[in-house]
Amino acid sequence: MSRLVELEKEQLINDVIKMDYYRYQDLCVSPDDQEALVVFGNDMLEEEYFVNDISNRSLWKLNLSSGDSKMVLAEDEDAHSPCWSPDSNKIAYLSRKSGKTELWVMNRDGSDKRQLTNTDAQVENPFDHAEICWSPDGSKIAYTLIPNGSRIHLNNEFRIRKPSEDIIVHKTRKQDNHAFYHYITSKFKVDLNVLDVDTGINDSLICNSPEEIEFVDWDGVDNLVVKINSKLHKVSTKTKECKQIYSDYVGVTKRIHSIFYIANVLKSEVDISILQEGEIKSLHKINLPGYEIKIHDWSQDAKQIVFTAREGISVYLYTFDISTGTLMKHTKNGKIVHSPYTHKAGPKFLHTSNDIVFPYAGPSEPMEIWKLDKEELIYQISSKHKNKIQFDIPESRIIRYESEGWEIESLLVLPKNAQHHESYPTLVFLHGGPEGANLADFTQLNSGGGLSAAFFLASKGFAVFLPNFRGSSGYGSAFEKELGNLNMKKNPYKDVMSGVDYLIERGIANPDKLGIYGMSYGASLSTWTVSQTNRFKGAIGICGVHDWLQWDRDYGVPFYAFNPNRKGEADPKNMWLRTETYKQISPLENIESIHCPVLLIETGGERSWNGARWRSDAKSLFLGLDGLGKETSLVCYTKAFHTGGWNRKYQKDYVNRISAWFDYCLNGVPLPEWFNRSDPK
Repeated sequence: MSRLVELEKEQLINDVIKMDYYRYQDLCVSPDDQEALVVFGNDMLEEEYFVNDISNRSLWKLNLSSGDSKMVLAEDEDAHSPCWSPDSNKIAYLSRKSGKTELWVMNRDGSDKRQLTNTDAQVENPFDHAEICWSPDGSKIAYTLIPNGSRIHLNNEFRIRKPSEDIIVHKTRKQDNHAFYHYITSKFKVDLNVLDVDTGINDSLICNSPEEIEFVDWDGVDNLVVKINSKLHKVSTKTKECKQIYSDYVGVTKRIHSIFYIANVLKSEVDISILQEGEIKSLHKINLPGYEIKIHDWSQDAKQIVFTAREGISVYLYTFDISTGTLMKHTKNGKIVHSPYTHKAGPKFLHTSNDIVFPYAGPSEPMEIWKLDKEELIYQISSKHKNKIQFDIPESRIIRYESEGWEIESLLVLPKNAQHHESYPTLVFLHGGPEGANLADFTQLNSGGGLSAAFFLASKGFAVFLPNFRGSSGYGSAFEKELGNLNMKKNPYKDVMSGVDYLIERGIANPDKLGIYGMSYGASLSTWTVSQTNRFKGAIGICGVHDWLQWDRDYGVPFYAFNPNRKGEADPKNMWLRTETYKQISPLENIESIHCPVLLIETGGERSWNGARWRSDAKSLFLGLDGLGKETSLVCYTKAFHTGGWNRKYQKDYVNRISAWFDYCLNGVPLPEWFNRSDPK
């Protein structure tokens, strides 16, 4: 490879990683509606930071009229959780500028930065997922913190500690499954404090609550309305009396005088009600076809709510008018407004009107801030990424094809400068879950953190196909139930192969140059797929389980029986009595039929019970393939987690490694010299 080509490749990798940083973590509109605070960042840092909710977040100010943006606090401060004062003149926020996370305040223009707290908690980050709320007169700030330092898990990763007991006796299997499996977790305790901004006097209102505390509003300057375990309470800042207002669950709540407007999500239904003088009254029940419904905000007059709902690859923006009962969908198919995986910030109402600002993106357009006005028109405000993207964004398509009577929605990323009369080496990327889904999300397609890295691979001449096979969420319960009766691999496999045939018939995929890879469940489906067909020339499994019989027996509950949609009529006792059934779901039980080269990638952040660094879920398949003389390789990123901690070093290695592997398997390019070294770069 020439030096020029090597430099271009290195620049492209750096651009991919740089763009992955701009994940929208928070969006906060000033009370005068002139500006918004935007938090960017991700969880792609070392293990000790990731597990303590410490990241590389930066705080930006966005002018909502001009679209101009300016960084106020740099990423080395990990500035986040901003909150405007009622007069819009000050901003409270969390920052690590002093070496540990503390509460700070600054003027609107970024001047006069002051640290307000100096916690003595003996933990890395007592402000893990803290909430901040100014009093109506701007004199006080209420905030939460966790003195003992962490919740039971972050980003779906369990915080594991070694047991204090020397001898542990399990009398029966019918006990807490996580404890049995040695996921022994520490309980968090939440404090509720109120701080005088001018004097710095800090007063504790609630200490060591075993339940979550969320702010609803201030009632004057002497009372706070909070949710404790999702039940309404009023807390006096003077007497510290905590009185329950309402005993049932409440969701997203807006208070106007003595009336509480409440919106709850129950599966595919949004229930809107009001609470007044202890009496609850239901106003509307909204049935939606979507999945992952999330209520984001109430308008200031409580006449509208804004929420998002996912249908397949798209995440739509909805509003509902309380007075007229009108439900409106405002965004297009093939776009996303919010994603719990990449863009956690959601839409917000303005304070002086019912206009809405919200993040908005597609598979080929990075996330920007848009506005929905009173005329129901949407238009782009920010252009944050206009000068950030140095690479050519590949063409992305949404395709739909049939598989056994089901419509399968998928994404297809084509190589750079793709010609319609040419076929290309094609890679199939399989998502996790299996109830996950590939979204129409630029960040997911761009990311090198264990995801598809589709844009990078497209730049190397590959087409990347991302199917939402049966079992994927967002397509209805019947679609998810297709996993049942031990069909967790068979039906998704059929959908994958139907998609490959579809691409070959249309002249896009080269039938002699096919590869397959996947993350989590998708890793297992990838290695199972190459045990069922010889059409793929190479495979990669990323953070997957490949020996399901051993895994299920070790856990005590089979993976295929975790959820009702997976189980069907299958008997959980199969793992003890009918091991032959694992031929239908476990790659290892079909190892004799795997003939293509297989690369296995693991993360090592998950600690085993005895404190060992790496609990491998790929070791048995690796040893089996190697023992049978089949070509395989096993790599571990020792300080990354299943869903986080993929730092820059790991991301660079990942995109280089998967590209080199598929170049070797599909195009016959020899593996580079660094490929088998422990420290390749």
